[in-house]
Amino acid sequence: HLGMTLEPVERVRIEAMGGWVGWGRFTDFDIQVSNVALHNDFETDLAAENTPSMVEQKRKWARENQDSFFLALDTKVDVARRWTLGVRALFDQAAVPDRALSTNNWDADSLALTGLAAVRPWGPLLLSASYGRHFIRTREISTSGYQMTLDEDRADDRWYYPHGNGTYTGSIQRVGLTLGAEF
Repeated sequence: HLGMTLEPVERVRIEAMGGWVGWGRFTDFDIQVSNVALHNDFETDLAAENTPSMVEQKRKWARENQDSFFLALDTKVDVARRWTLGVRALFDQAAVPDRALSTNNWDADSLALTGLAAVRPWGPLLLSASYGRHFIRTREISTSGYQMTLDEDRADDRWYYPHGNGTYTGSIQRVGLTLGAEF
């Protein structure tokens, strides 16, 4: 991670930051689920008999992440004696390649934009409000290595779980209200 702060004039503060994230180091996880019967109370004898054999496992779980980076620029301006306005832009590159993408391991390039207004009404007291929107790139996946298979006796629709292929998209909106004090 690297960051730099500039104060070109007394009332303006600019921060630039970025980082390289070594996600590629995380490739496989060792997963072990055991002692299910010992730690659970089952409502029926059938559940007590079948559940441990379906759930208990020891296996490797694939993760194939790639290294990625993020960049951000944050600016704050004191516009009046007690008022501060700020904006931030943050870009985050996806770390999960198409072949390893699944609904529980979703990732995409994203851009987050945030605006802030803050006031110091009295002494050390600080009140602020912010709004942010996180734009997440849509990903069309047709080469996912993930899929779920079930026994043929569970072939009706209520047991259907899709593979990892499909369209992934989203966005996040955040509103923040802060009451703080600086000492």
